[in-house]
Amino acid sequence: MNEEQIKQLRARIVRDLNLGDLPESAQDLVIGGGVENILLAITRATIERMSPVTRTRFDELSAAGDQQEVMRFLEEAIPGYDKLVENVITWVMSERKQTTAAVAA
Repeated sequence: MNEEQIKQLRARIVRDLNLGDLPESAQDLVIGGGVENILLAITRATIERMSPVTRTRFDELSAAGDQQEVMRFLEEAIPGYDKLVENVITWVMSERKQTTAAVAA
């Protein structure tokens, strides 16, 4: 994910977890783990859908550090990649809400 996508993800977490009334520093504490969990889940889901050849190319592009090229590659290599990312975010957020509700109860 690029910086803009991470900003959008942060805003979504604040909205979905009703964190808007918290100071930004408290939001950052809650969100930090959430973003990390989402990024790890996206990475796992992405890698699971790659063939060995695709994975090798992905690793090469990732090592080169060109985020835009990596995103173009993923969108070409994995049909419906944007939907995959959205589904993973929705799933992780749902799990997070359930955990938060269980802890609060």
